[in-house]
Amino acid sequence: MSQGRIQDGRFFAQCRRCGKWQEVTAAATQADLYFEYWQAVFSCCRQEQTAWFTIEKVDDDVH
Repeated sequence: MSQGRIQDGRFFAQCRRCGKWQEVTAAATQADLYFEYWQAVFSCCRQEQTAWFTIEKVDDDVH
């Protein structure tokens, strides 16, 4: 699994082989009460790779 980061609302993933960071398109895959989980599949160094992103939900209605 590749490293992922979110910066200014954009998703970036790091290639496991060369270490280059690139902007990727991520899609929401699942969610629970507190977090959303996003996944991006991208290619680098002739390899298909996957990066996961976890986003904490902001909910003012939590008691």
